[in-house]
Amino acid sequence: MPTVSALSLAPEQALAYFRAKIPEGSFDYRDIFGAQHATYWTVAKAMELDVLEAIGGAVDEALATGMTKESFARDLTPTLQKLGWWGRQEREDPLTGELREVQLGSARRLATIYDTNLRTAYAAGRWERIQARKAERPWLLYLSVKDGRERWQHGQWHGTLLPVDHHWWRTHYPPCGWFCRCWVLQLSDADLERRGLTPSPQAPALRAVNWTNPRTGVTIKLPEGIDPGFGHNVGMAADQAARGRLIEKMEAVEPAAASALVSVGLDGAAFRDFLREGANRLGDWPVGLLDPSRAEAIGAKARVLRLSRDSADKQARHHKDLDAADYRALATLLRGGELLPSKKARHWGFLGQHDGRWYELIVKTAANGRELYLQSLHFSDRENAERIVRRGWAAVEDGGGREGSVPVG
Repeated sequence: MPTVSALSLAPEQALAYFRAKIPEGSFDYRDIFGAQHATYWTVAKAMELDVLEAIGGAVDEALATGMTKESFARDLTPTLQKLGWWGRQEREDPLTGELREVQLGSARRLATIYDTNLRTAYAAGRWERIQARKAERPWLLYLSVKDGRERWQHGQWHGTLLPVDHHWWRTHYPPCGWFCRCWVLQLSDADLERRGLTPSPQAPALRAVNWTNPRTGVTIKLPEGIDPGFGHNVGMAADQAARGRLIEKMEAVEPAAASALVSVGLDGAAFRDFLREGANRLGDWPVGLLDPSRAEAIGAKARVLRLSRDSADKQARHHKDLDAADYRALATLLRGGELLPSKKARHWGFLGQHDGRWYELIVKTAANGRELYLQSLHFSDRENAERIVRRGWAAVEDGGGREGSVPVG
């Protein structure tokens, strides 16, 4: 019986992560970079769809069956050779137009494709399970192989024990580089006591270095010890990509179906988590829906109202009296609330009642009108509402509103 790989028997979440990706040809691994890999399935130098489909099908099978790296390479090699994607060949770089001799298929490349895709899929699947169990198991322990072949920094991180929601995991959730063998162990308070473990007093020192992507010219801060392209939490990126696909779907379906999707999203524990100040989150959350006439009135080409990561933090700081249930007021305000222009360009105010309470809402359209963002939601009262209707939203923005009103932006 063949030996099953250590990266075998993938959970359903890992398969779902991989299968949700969109095939996209690229010439260089840096053309589609970092968290973009949660959305796109790509292999450097694989510009032909039949090559991508062949490799993608083999990765899918490896995830589903626990195929070993050796079996993966043995079965895929003749297919790629038949397709002409093998060895060193001349290819034109679409970015520069330069004809270059490049490496296509090889045993080493197939090993990299196997290892990287299986490890990232597993990591994304694990993160989903970590989030589901964090109330009972709120700790993550970073573990390095410690066999003398690990990267020096990864060995230094071994034994780091921090809460699941600590910001360090945004950048240091493994894999943290090519062929990185590190992993995390999720633990409960009882596990810590039984193992004699004490939480780390602080996260390891984070020294960031500037790294410029030679394909795009974009410079980013990259934590030392993490390879370019790995400085993100693949599980968070997967969650961001999934919500991006959901928003696209909501823009396309009938209003009733889109409203139902918004409502379901506001009900779950994941949304309550998203609202916490400093929460580990990426991307936007769909929190409301504009009907076509109101979207046209404010110059919005989009109808889905998004709450961004930065605005969620501002809401948590400035409006601690709100909870997740209050966001259900958005449907009422967007549909029938008083609509007033703000003093700021592309900002609009909505004012109204929901379940007997008054709310003020500020939304902002992106410059191209294709995105619509929630800037602020907070409680109001009848007196303040009447003042705003009489004097316009400047009554709030210039300090003439109720006590406790804050500027938005």
